[in-house]
Amino acid sequence: MTPVVLDCSAVVPWFLPEAGSEMSLRLFDGVADGSVLAVAPALLQVEFANVAWKKARQGLCSVPDAAGQFDRFLRLPIRYAGDAVLVKGSLALASECGITVYDACYLWLAIHARALLATGDERLRRAACGVGVEIYR
Repeated sequence: MTPVVLDCSAVVPWFLPEAGSEMSLRLFDGVADGSVLAVAPALLQVEFANVAWKKARQGLCSVPDAAGQFDRFLRLPIRYAGDAVLVKGSLALASECGITVYDACYLWLAIHARALLATGDERLRRAACGVGVEIYR
């Protein structure tokens, strides 16, 4: 089974008010039933929490709802990675690809896990294609 690296844009539509894509919804089914081996940098948890907080501040959901959705998100069977090697590699990759270090964390993990990348971020998609990482469709 080929692993799939999840970025925040792929998972937020599962839980919070946001336009989702068919890819994102199909991916959720696979992650939830275990047919997709989901991996992500630990950064995903922080990014998801930040988006949840932004949605609550914007009045799109209540703070308790945002916290509840974060709890649901944490129950998903996602394998998290995060250490100095990932961050240092991401810093170099960000420079090489002209993307943020945050985005480079997802890309670095996809490269080193030999994984597909699930993202709705067009800039990250272009960077992934530039380094030979396949996008989850």
